[in-house]
Amino acid sequence: PSLATTAPRLSLRLVAAIDRALDRDPARRWPDAESFAAELGATQALRVMVPAPLRRFVLEGRSLSEQAAFGLVGAATAEAGLILLYGVHDLAGYIFHPLAILLGMFGLLRFAEIVAQARELVGQGWGQGAATAADRAETVEVGPALGFAVAPMRHPKLIIAAGLLKTVAAGLVVKFWTGNDVVSIVAAAAMILLPALTAVQVWRLHTDGRPTLWSRMLSGRIGKWVFRIAGIGLAKRQAAPIPGEPTALALGQSIEALFAALPDAHQKRLAEVPDLAARLQARAFSAGAERTPAVAALETLRLDILRLQAGSIGEPELTADLEAVRKLGEEVDRVVAANLEVAKLTR
Repeated sequence: PSLATTAPRLSLRLVAAIDRALDRDPARRWPDAESFAAELGATQALRVMVPAPLRRFVLEGRSLSEQAAFGLVGAATAEAGLILLYGVHDLAGYIFHPLAILLGMFGLLRFAEIVAQARELVGQGWGQGAATAADRAETVEVGPALGFAVAPMRHPKLIIAAGLLKTVAAGLVVKFWTGNDVVSIVAAAAMILLPALTAVQVWRLHTDGRPTLWSRMLSGRIGKWVFRIAGIGLAKRQAAPIPGEPTALALGQSIEALFAALPDAHQKRLAEVPDLAARLQARAFSAGAERTPAVAALETLRLDILRLQAGSIGEPELTADLEAVRKLGEEVDRVVAANLEVAKLTR
C-alpha cells in the first residue's frame, strides 16, 4: 500500500518519492541513489525550523486563546441571558452573576498571559510578523472538535446556531419551570456553560492544520495591538530572524560555495547564478507570500549544481531548470512591486 495510507500528513511529493523507491518493478524505481536523495532534499526545501521561543508562543497561545474565548464569550452571553431572565436585583441573579464575572476574569487572565508571552518575544527582537510566520509553519493533527461530540460539525455558522438553540432551550427551562429547583439551577448553569463550550468548538476549527480564528487574530489587528501593548516600555532591539531566514541563509551560502567549486567552464556558462541566488535570497528573507517560492527556487538551484558536480544532469535539463528559476524570480519581483504599489495607494 502507499505510504499515504499510513502517514496521511506527509506531503504528496514526499510520499510519491518514497513509493517510487519501494516500487515492486525495478524499472520504475529511482535510477540511482543521487536522484532519490535529490528528490528527498527537494521535498524538504520548504521545511522551516521554528526557534523555540516562537514555537512556545504559538503552541501555548493557541491553547490560551481558546481558554480566553471560553471565558470571555461565556461570561458575556451568560450575563446578558441572566439579566434578561432574572434582572439585576433578583436573588438568582445575585448567585449567578458572580459566576459569570469569574468566568470573564478567567478569560481576561488567559488573554493577559498571551500578552505577557508576546512581551518576551518583543524583548528578544521578534514581532507580529515572526509570530505569524511561526504559526504558518506549526501545523498539528486535527482531532474531533470536542470530546463529547458524536459527529463534530465543521461549519462555524452551524455550530453557533446549534449552541444558540441549546442556550435558548436552557433559558426557557429556567424561565418557565415551576417544579424542582434543582432543574432550574442545572438549566441556569447550562446557560453559562453552553455559550462558552460553543465558543471553544468554533475556536478549535482548523484550516491547513492551524486553528483558523487564532491564525486570523494573530495576523490581524488584534495581533498588531497585542504586540504593540507588549512592547510598551521595552527598548527597541534589532529584529531577530523570522522562521525561514535561517533556511534561506544556509541555501544561499551553500550555492555560493558550490558555484565557487565548479570548473571555470561551468562558471562561465552559469555566470548569472550568483546574482540570481542573491535576489532570491533577499526575497526569501521577507515576511510576505513571496518567501515560499523564493526558498523553493534556491533549493532547485542548489540541487542542480550538486547534480552538475555529480554528472547526473545534462546541459538541456540544467538550462531548462535555470530558465524556470529565472522566470520564478521575475514573477516574485512583479508580485513584490505590485504589493508596494498597492501599499502606496492605500496610505
